[in-house]
Amino acid sequence: MPGPSNSASMTGNREIGHVDAALEKLGPFRRYTLVQFSINILSQLAVATHMLSIVFTGQKNPFRCPGLRNNYSASFTNNNVSVYDSLCYSLHSTEGNGTVVFNTWECTSQDVEYELPKNHYFVSEFDLVCEREVLAGLTQTLLTLGHAVGSLVFPYFADNYGRKPIILICSILWLASSIALAFSVSYTMLAICKTLVGVFLQGVAQTSVTVMMEILTSGQRGHMFGSLAFIFWTTSIILMIPVAYLLKDYSWRVLELAYCSYFIYIFLLLLLDEPLRWLAANGLTERVMDVLKRAAKWNGSNLDDVLSAFYTVFCIVFFNSLTYYALLLMSSTLSGSLYLNYFLNCVVEIPSAILIYFFIDRWGRKICFAAYSIIAGTTLVAAAVVTTLFVDQMVVIKVLTIMGKFGISGSFGVIYTFTPELFPTNVRNTGLGLANVSACIGGMLAPFSGLLMNQATYAPGVIFGIGSLILSAWTYFLPETARRQLPQSIADIEVWSQEEEQQKNQTCRDPV
Repeated sequence: MPGPSNSASMTGNREIGHVDAALEKLGPFRRYTLVQFSINILSQLAVATHMLSIVFTGQKNPFRCPGLRNNYSASFTNNNVSVYDSLCYSLHSTEGNGTVVFNTWECTSQDVEYELPKNHYFVSEFDLVCEREVLAGLTQTLLTLGHAVGSLVFPYFADNYGRKPIILICSILWLASSIALAFSVSYTMLAICKTLVGVFLQGVAQTSVTVMMEILTSGQRGHMFGSLAFIFWTTSIILMIPVAYLLKDYSWRVLELAYCSYFIYIFLLLLLDEPLRWLAANGLTERVMDVLKRAAKWNGSNLDDVLSAFYTVFCIVFFNSLTYYALLLMSSTLSGSLYLNYFLNCVVEIPSAILIYFFIDRWGRKICFAAYSIIAGTTLVAAAVVTTLFVDQMVVIKVLTIMGKFGISGSFGVIYTFTPELFPTNVRNTGLGLANVSACIGGMLAPFSGLLMNQATYAPGVIFGIGSLILSAWTYFLPETARRQLPQSIADIEVWSQEEEQQKNQTCRDPV
């Protein structure tokens, strides 16, 4: 039988990828999911307006150049010359003595006069015409450059520190950059602000898309995200038109500030939760519980029975993992050969697994787990007593310790059959993943058992033994899953719990 935690790790890592279905039976796309999805999709409204605002704020202001100056003249002996005029320079020809003389007048950005008020568009306010015309288009290039920077920087932070903090921080910095953009006093400031807007805009846009994908179930992602999100994007860019039209007689700064009003979604971020997928993948068990409770409350679902099973299983798996690995690691403390002791500690799992095969369905999960835990608890406590009172009884101590290993291995095997059966389909993957986290925590503490033994030789046996006995009684509060179909919803768990309660009450009323 392979080590329980390794088996659990493979199962947990394989299953945890489907955590996005965790809220399906709480009510597919009901109030909770709708609010979470809406907050993220509203952020796309601000994304659209600031990505494309240049369409309305960066228009060319009609201009003319009244004070053209003569820069140079040249003579050519070519009679087939066309005359070219533009807004920024003029080329004219005169004839004399069989030659054609060309006169070129150049107009600079400082010489032009605009038909509309100069501050109507940022192009005219910063004189981005004639020789500076290329700088107008450069602002959109810098915005896109900011997108690229944001795409490279923020995924790392969102994956390591959470989606919500990145969305919140980037939204605030994006709003600040947008306001600063509207009050730019020079082209340099405008260019810097455009770049920063692109950076933080991408941080929000990219992370929000990830969140929307993670909070939807596999059956919802296609039609909800694939179509609804893009319909909303199209609606967002269309809504830019009436705002721009109503403010067409005002400065481009007013329009930029008006688009900043779309950041109203920032206040809704207080209602945003981290996706269950990210929380579970990072082992944040308590926060997963908080999210599930909040979702159940919003959707009017009852999670008490499921959460009770969560807490019970996590405690059992934690303590089993701690005891299992501690006994393996302390093989060297037993008398005799290290290799023989380790071999006996490992091989004793085989009969334990064989007995599980024969009795787990016949007796049920609860009785099997309790029986194995009682064997582990009594033998480990007995080993601690013998270690303290009869130090020279090395063979007895070894036999009792190995019997304890037999019991804890069996209980571990039962609980990892029991665990996925306790949770409905929509949270089964989450339960397995978090149970694995609990086992890992126990495994991390196991190496310190040797230090405890150095201080008090009886302490590990007493702690592990009494703990196993307590766990054997704790299973009383779990529903029996033997010979039952896997639960499909939280309602199934509630029915099980009610049936268990009725059976207990009936047992109490019936005379012995």
